[in-house]
Amino acid sequence: MKVRNILEAIFSTYGYTVVENPFASHHQLQQLVVLNNAADCCVKGVLKCANLMPDCTINEFMQALWCRFGLLYFVDGNTRTVRLKFIRDILKSNPSSDWTLLLSLIHISEPTRL
Repeated sequence: MKVRNILEAIFSTYGYTVVENPFASHHQLQQLVVLNNAADCCVKGVLKCANLMPDCTINEFMQALWCRFGLLYFVDGNTRTVRLKFIRDILKSNPSSDWTLLLSLIHISEPTRL
């Protein structure tokens, strides 16, 4: 099973649409698969997707993608969409807002105890 298909299946099960998925857009990551070496799943001559999935929870699968790739997911409950992004892509992207003007509003002349 390809990782991009697994991610889309996970979120579509809960009624969400994946609108941004680096595993679907990156030429090498499109080919990334999850391999379950359970020989008994293909002995019968019929393949079921459930038998090819790893034995883990959705949370464990998402944490594995976080650890290996730095994948974050952003869920928008209003539009029922999900954006998947790598941390490296977020850090390389241009800032969406310029906050430097707010620095002039902060005046601390000397350290104070809170």
